[in-house]
Amino acid sequence: LRHFAQDLQRFDPKVFSNTDFKYLDNLPADRHFKEFKILPVQELVFYDIGEDEAPLQQAFHKKKEDQKAAAEKKRQESTGEKSNMRAGGGIHLDAKEYHKMLQKDNTVVI
Repeated sequence: LRHFAQDLQRFDPKVFSNTDFKYLDNLPADRHFKEFKILPVQELVFYDIGEDEAPLQQAFHKKKEDQKAAAEKKRQESTGEKSNMRAGGGIHLDAKEYHKMLQKDNTVVI
């Protein structure tokens, strides 16, 4: 998988150079992928909704990301907490935080 991730980064550095790939080493053989396939698709999840019905507008998402980042920055300044916001949106979680979030009922992992 490391080679595949490196190929993605070479294929489209603009998209994949900042992708945070996660790896687990030294897993027992029964925990390895038995096979790995990549299939080209138009959508990861098909909802039969056209882009005109639910447009993916960069400006809309950028505005939301900026609002989220500003609110998080303000909160951190008031508490003295270190920022874990990543460029392009989202919050980077360390392994313990990630597993804690997985336990929440409203967590969705894609």
